[in-house]
Amino acid sequence: MMMRDTNETLLSVQGTWLAIRRHRRKSLVFFLAVMAAAVAALLLIPPTYRSEAKLFLRLGRENVAIDPTATTGATVTVTDARANEINSVLEILESRAIFDKVVAALHPDTILQKGPGDTSGWSLASIVDPVKNALLRPLPISDEERATDILAKSIDVSSGRNSNVITVACRADSPELAQQILSKLLEVFGQEHVRVNRTDGSHEFFLKQADVLHAQWEQAAAALRDAKNRMGFALVDGRRSFLQEQSGTLENQLLRTDVALAASRAKAERLTESINALPQRLVTAEESGLPNMARDYMRQQLYSLEIREQELLARSTPDHPEVVAIRQQVEDVRKILEEQSPNRVTTTEDRNDNREALELSLLTEQAALGSLEAERELLRQQVSLVDDHLREVNQQEVEIAELQRQVDLVAASYRTCAEKREQTRIDEALEVHGISNVSLVQPPSRISKPVSPRKALVLFLGLCVALSGGVGIPLLLESLDNSLRTPEEVEQQLQLPVLMSMPHSSRRSLLISRTSPHHDSPIHNS
Repeated sequence: MMMRDTNETLLSVQGTWLAIRRHRRKSLVFFLAVMAAAVAALLLIPPTYRSEAKLFLRLGRENVAIDPTATTGATVTVTDARANEINSVLEILESRAIFDKVVAALHPDTILQKGPGDTSGWSLASIVDPVKNALLRPLPISDEERATDILAKSIDVSSGRNSNVITVACRADSPELAQQILSKLLEVFGQEHVRVNRTDGSHEFFLKQADVLHAQWEQAAAALRDAKNRMGFALVDGRRSFLQEQSGTLENQLLRTDVALAASRAKAERLTESINALPQRLVTAEESGLPNMARDYMRQQLYSLEIREQELLARSTPDHPEVVAIRQQVEDVRKILEEQSPNRVTTTEDRNDNREALELSLLTEQAALGSLEAERELLRQQVSLVDDHLREVNQQEVEIAELQRQVDLVAASYRTCAEKREQTRIDEALEVHGISNVSLVQPPSRISKPVSPRKALVLFLGLCVALSGGVGIPLLLESLDNSLRTPEEVEQQLQLPVLMSMPHSSRRSLLISRTSPHHDSPIHNS
């Protein structure tokens, strides 16, 4: 089995070698054509040069600060990863708007021009590009659009993993052109990066809003000032404190007055009771044993009445009215006379000094009582007036508080707007000076060594293709040819033994052999 496989392998190698020998001319032509094409490509393809720059994306206002117009209302916390920011910068660098501005700044002819080393006036690209444009772009396009397409294909933008450095490269027909295009691209990107990270017209907007809010603040402040002038005080708390202090003082005075008034009333009552308990006059001297002239006179009158009664009884009956009247008079005089002492006592009276002193004290106390009552009434009126003022202040406090709230609200809005106006002014200044969070780590390089075509690689690939074709074409031709050329092929295909084989001879050799008298056809026994 192993011998059979070895024989088949030897036969296969032998067959391959025989095929190459039979088609050696074709293989040689293909080999030379491929190598010539590779050399021609190296000679005709214009060299491509590469310029490279590196950008460093650091933390700055663009990724840390919030746009002033985004914080005018309610805000929410939004977290953005650095990878997203780097991807955004990559998208901006590869945007067609950037390419259009670069083309407009450099002019399309600059992008479409050939390298300075190309002095022949033509190249492979000059032949292929018109054909490609005619086939792929049947409609004519402008030089600007064509230059933009070429520029987009010649720009490479990339960033390393877990890195804040962005690499930007440009390929062109000359190192100077590549460096020039890349420099202009970075310049345009810097302007666009600053522009897209701020809101157009925000500074003018906040300027107008600040003026409007300042006018509203002046109006609210004037209304508050007029209200305070009308009310007659500057601070509600100060006015309330003053009135509360005054009310407390008056209430204390009223309390002391009520106490003094109660004491004065009690004193007046005690004085009145004491005065009523004392007599108005006092006996200062008394004499007894003196004749009572009044009693003696009444005794004479009694005698006269008794005589008159006897006279009437002598003339009239006891029931006579005159007798009855006289009798009654006699009884009355007798009673009075019995009450009179036979001896008269003479007394001397004078004013009661104690009573008069108490009465004087009472008058003084009554005067003080009236003064206290008047004072209490006045204090009550003052307390009531202060309470009215406090209630008025409480009512005015609502108005003052509302006006003050409007002033504070407008002032807070004005301060916020002023801060945002200053932020937008700084943003505009940063935009004017081109300051951003993107730093140029490596400026566009100028490398005189072309990056393409790579001659060694092209020649190596051409050699590989030439060798592969030089071997593959004979094998392909042999696979397409059904003739049997060797005894081994006959035995393998027909499964029959070969009895005899004749060598291959050309027609010329056959004619010579036939005309020769000693010609014998060679016969090989198998």
